[in-house]
Amino acid sequence: MLNNIKYSLIEFLFHKASLDQPQRRQGEATPTEETDMKLKLFRLMYESVRDSDLKVKRAELINSYYVNSTSFEVGYLMGDITDKYNIMTDIAMTLKRLYEDWKPIEHINAYEQIANQAIELNHLIEIIRSVHNKQPIHETPETRRAWHRINK
Repeated sequence: MLNNIKYSLIEFLFHKASLDQPQRRQGEATPTEETDMKLKLFRLMYESVRDSDLKVKRAELINSYYVNSTSFEVGYLMGDITDKYNIMTDIAMTLKRLYEDWKPIEHINAYEQIANQAIELNHLIEIIRSVHNKQPIHETPETRRAWHRINK
């Protein structure tokens, strides 16, 4: 419903922009470059909105298929953990690179940000443990045998 309204509005604006063009008689000059640019922008906007809607629908379909899966939950949390870890390492590398140039308060702020990221990482790891304990990922006899061979 909402998508139909969006597309109707864009089509209306596109149609209005094409009507706003001055009527040409034989021998008159073509529409101005400004009007042509408006039409191109409307077309680009329409294509962009339509493309974005299709991508969102695809992502929602994938999400609906895996939403009740332990693997999906763990994978989602692992993505968050990776993002937090990357932020933490970026701050640490910046701190190392600018160690001599920064004032003490800037060092304290950087260490505080690293500590906050570490706390969030620890929290996400605990969530993964609780998800796994609540509903473990299904093991097959083959994976169990492989696990025992590796750990001998």
